[in-house]
Amino acid sequence: MVLRRNDPSASTLEILGPDGEPVANAAVRPTVHSEGTHVIPEELAQRLEVVSDVEGRAHLKTVSIRDVERVRVTSKRYGEQLILRSELASPRLQLSG
Repeated sequence: MVLRRNDPSASTLEILGPDGEPVANAAVRPTVHSEGTHVIPEELAQRLEVVSDVEGRAHLKTVSIRDVERVRVTSKRYGEQLILRSELASPRLQLSG
């Protein structure tokens, strides 16, 4: 597994609720690396986790979203949701209710 330096312009996700409103304080954790679909060890995944701001933006600081196959988004309101690579093609992630 190779984690490349992050390209900030390609690693910001906007977390939205089913109503299209931003979801603040959502934990975004990469869980599967796209190179060979390696599961990211839990200890490392915890270090890579970021939290969305009041506008729903989550900035992955140490890994490029292009290198991620799946992320786990957890919020108090919408619970835990797994987001697959196909949904990561857009920087806007709409959670289900």
